[in-house]
Amino acid sequence: MTRNQSCDPLLGGSEAIHHHLTYHHVSLPRNPLPRNASIYQRVLSPSGFPRALRIRGSVIPRLLFPLIFFAAWAVFLAFVRHFYKSTRNWDVEVAAPLVLSLGLVVGMILGFRTNSAYQRFSEGREALGLVQVALRSLKIIFSRPDHFSAPQQCLQTLPLLPAFLISIASYLRRSLPANSLDPAAHRAARFATILERFDVTLNKQPLMLLEQLYDSASECKDGRGLAEVRELLSAFTSLERLTGTPIPSAYDIHLNQVITLYVLFFPLQITNYWLSIPATIFAAFTLFGVEAIGQEIENPFGFDWNDLPLDDYVEDFADEVQTAINFVEKNGNWARSSDTLLLEVQK
Repeated sequence: MTRNQSCDPLLGGSEAIHHHLTYHHVSLPRNPLPRNASIYQRVLSPSGFPRALRIRGSVIPRLLFPLIFFAAWAVFLAFVRHFYKSTRNWDVEVAAPLVLSLGLVVGMILGFRTNSAYQRFSEGREALGLVQVALRSLKIIFSRPDHFSAPQQCLQTLPLLPAFLISIASYLRRSLPANSLDPAAHRAARFATILERFDVTLNKQPLMLLEQLYDSASECKDGRGLAEVRELLSAFTSLERLTGTPIPSAYDIHLNQVITLYVLFFPLQITNYWLSIPATIFAAFTLFGVEAIGQEIENPFGFDWNDLPLDDYVEDFADEVQTAINFVEKNGNWARSSDTLLLEVQK
């Protein structure tokens, strides 16, 4: 058992780390591509070709079925219109003003849908930001042994902070940790073992940790940290509201039905029925693409490319807390003069 594990009664050994859960995915690379990257890599990577040519991170995979369906529909109508036009000199057309007015209505509905989805995305990131601010404030408070009556208590309290962030990430993603966790690849693994103590549902783990953080803050001198714990509770409640209040399904269903009917009748307003084929594909790509963007960003806590990088937040904060723990174990306190710290850094 290492020195950190022996000084930290809340954390288990390496065997316990392997039994804890983490997230069911592998983080996608977000670094820029090398200069010698192939064309295939550049097309699939958001850091390669210009945005208009990118596939990864776009909604194109969601649009394959609608584009194929409406392309086949436009081809079918073009042949039917060509047949009746050549044999019976008869054609079916829809008045352009009617389609134009319907298009304006569809555009307004799509705009409202996308704005609502982005508002949810922005509120989710703002709530996570409040969680990060409160946790970092608590890290500063709890990393000073002189704030506790028992100085060793700070080493027992600090690991609760990254464990709380891990529990929030698991709750937002509705996913439990996987047994195939590699401690060398996941720096937050040793803190995740704390969650094994709570045999409760995902939404209960953050609340249980909040209770322990509140107890620890209550034992601090002058009640330091109580305000930050209340901020954590408020931010977690906001995250619960976002994940527990999705956009009503009736709105999404009706919007999809309206777009489908609009694109179905779209080829009939174009006089040249052969040109109606690419025009219909373009209309389907535009309208269904905007709708797919709304679905993509309305829940920013998943594993998709456009979701928030929760793993990065967790591991970065775990590194910060581990640095604080190591410093407290070595020096006993963060509260040291800047001159002394400068001399240590220079050494």
